[in-house]
Amino acid sequence: MIIMKIAILTLPLHTNYGGILQAYALQEVMTRMGHEVILINLPVAKVSKVEKVKEFAKRLVKRFLLFKSVPLRAWPTDRERKNIAQYIAPFIHKYLQVVECTCEKQLLNLVIKEKVKALIVGSDQVWRPGYSTSVSTYFLDFLKQEEDIKKISYAASLGRDYWVFTKKQTQVLGELIQKFDAVSVREDSAVTLCRTYWGINASWLLDPTLLLDKTDYMKVCDLIPAGKEKHLMVYILDSNINKDRIIQEISELKNLPVHKVMAKNKYWNVGSSGIKDCIVPPISEWIEGFMNAGFVVTDSFHGMAFSIIFEKPFICIGNKTRGMARFTSLLKLLELEDRLIHSVDDLKPDVVNCDIDYSRVNALREKEINKSIQFLQGALCRAE
Repeated sequence: MIIMKIAILTLPLHTNYGGILQAYALQEVMTRMGHEVILINLPVAKVSKVEKVKEFAKRLVKRFLLFKSVPLRAWPTDRERKNIAQYIAPFIHKYLQVVECTCEKQLLNLVIKEKVKALIVGSDQVWRPGYSTSVSTYFLDFLKQEEDIKKISYAASLGRDYWVFTKKQTQVLGELIQKFDAVSVREDSAVTLCRTYWGINASWLLDPTLLLDKTDYMKVCDLIPAGKEKHLMVYILDSNINKDRIIQEISELKNLPVHKVMAKNKYWNVGSSGIKDCIVPPISEWIEGFMNAGFVVTDSFHGMAFSIIFEKPFICIGNKTRGMARFTSLLKLLELEDRLIHSVDDLKPDVVNCDIDYSRVNALREKEINKSIQFLQGALCRAE
């Protein structure tokens, strides 16, 4: 295989543990293959002035007419964003070969300047409308026909198990995806959707984080098993009473203290006066939370993935808002469907108390790892 300069294009990096670690994992896999890899980082989408004014008006009403304690400003300034990400940024700077791109219009100039020979889109929900300024960017609409840059998607996610694109989007994006040299997706439902609407035979592959071993993450975070007392690792993105009850019941069933590694609050809720509670803990603390867990409760796809990587018993609470296909697809692949619940009524003590046979799970995962690596090697061979 010829050594190539490869660029990875994924969602903007900020404070999302899973988003950062999947980018790191894909970069690491490609580097181990001997390639020179860069990661193109676009800025987080800006909130429009109209949206800011509308939200400000709503909050004025809540505060002064309904007497509710809400911050008037809903979104952090750039300076406040840096404050929130102060413990995450060092990991990105140290371990990711990031090349910053100020806007989508500069992407073509950047890849030409960097002499990129192959561009890999993914992973994460890069093909989900609303998760980026323009979803067509992640279908590489900025690459001109004559550009000799090969196009590959790796475990790209639509985020849903149903079609969300308009008729016009389906046509435009369909024309773009036909130009890809190799296409792979993260969910089994996306295989069917790509075939039905675009006539594309996409491969169903693992999220990049699952291509690495737990020792890879422990090493990069300078973690050594220290025989600490086990805890109930809780990583919940969207809290509610139902999830709180599930956490409490599992904590009592397993006799484990609750351990959370995440910001204590969101800027949306507390504003600048509560920004200290919005600061996101370091990635090393998050990884250590899984390493020392006796059990995991999560509503996050990557929380589920790292439970599997660290071979921990877990319960995943379905997160319909963020897309169920991501959960059901991986759990089906590894024969762990009984680990998914939707409410406290679904919680079964016999499942919670039953150990996962990770020798079987790892065998299934190893098969999928080999399939994923072969896809990347084959795609790049076709790109030579």
